[in-house]
Amino acid sequence: MLLAGIEPIAARLRACDSRRTTRRTIDAMFCRKKGLVAAANFQLRWAPNMLAAASLRETDALGPVHDMEVQVNVHTPWELWNFLAAAPRLEILYRSIHYIDLVRAWLGGPRSVYAKTVRSPRTPDLAATRSVIVLDCGDPIRAYIATNHSHDFAPILQRSYVQWEGTEAALQARMGAILNCPTGKPDSPILAEHGQGPTSIPIAGNWFPTDLQVRWGRCRLMSVDYRRNCHGSGRRHPDDAHCRSCLSFQRTRRRRNRTENRQVREEYFKWTKRNQALIV
Repeated sequence: MLLAGIEPIAARLRACDSRRTTRRTIDAMFCRKKGLVAAANFQLRWAPNMLAAASLRETDALGPVHDMEVQVNVHTPWELWNFLAAAPRLEILYRSIHYIDLVRAWLGGPRSVYAKTVRSPRTPDLAATRSVIVLDCGDPIRAYIATNHSHDFAPILQRSYVQWEGTEAALQARMGAILNCPTGKPDSPILAEHGQGPTSIPIAGNWFPTDLQVRWGRCRLMSVDYRRNCHGSGRRHPDDAHCRSCLSFQRTRRRRNRTENRQVREEYFKWTKRNQALIV
């Protein structure tokens, strides 16, 4: 009986994955058709402290990185997001996904991943809010993510940071935005070199909302009508300053977009409806 039930379950899982892939493919096709620039909401890598860490890596201040850990032990007020009460998956899908993306940005895609996510007795009505994820990136690299979003005790026991260790130095970047949530604390990267004391690295901004500004800025830079295609002429803009023709072109484009955006939304719904059989 057990073996007889495995194949239908596997088939349903494959069908579910196929529907997700199909939906992503349809969205990508629509963006290509309309010439739209889309961005995934991977936000942590664009936080100011993470950008500072990436800059240090580019200067080889850390040396070859062989150890990366993400430690999160905080109290997250899940009640602020009512829709999460019905979410079948929670911590990895809404929190650790950003930590996983950050690890992949530094170490590349892992060979394999070992993960365990569990519920908390403090939030029995919610899905899992605690996880441990080990990423196998090959020797001699150690990489793991440990999260607990139900630690409602003394603030001094809470922690939230990413730490890298290289052959030359170690770096710890505190993610203050999720400490004392929703108020938060400042982000603060600290660098420690061999034989020297820790050095605090000054940064401007926090994970929220600076990451949003960076992501939208990158989307804008990728736009066909912004810098890469100077006022529709097909030539690159000579510098970051806009010429008068560019500004005039953008004003005209914005006016036209107010009408086009409504038409794009309507066509998207029609496009989705036509392909509903592939999605559902």
